[in-house]
Amino acid sequence: MTPEAVADLLVTHPRLMQRPVLVRGDRAIIGRPKDRVPAFLAD
Repeated sequence: MTPEAVADLLVTHPRLMQRPVLVRGDRAIIGRPKDRVPAFLAD
């Protein structure tokens, strides 16, 4: 997807913003609950 397509998708479906996706190398997680984030970023 292009950045513009992603922006359009988020405007159309703002609830997607409630599910942040974190990508690091070849791994990705949903950033909910937020206590998962520090351990993911520390790896």
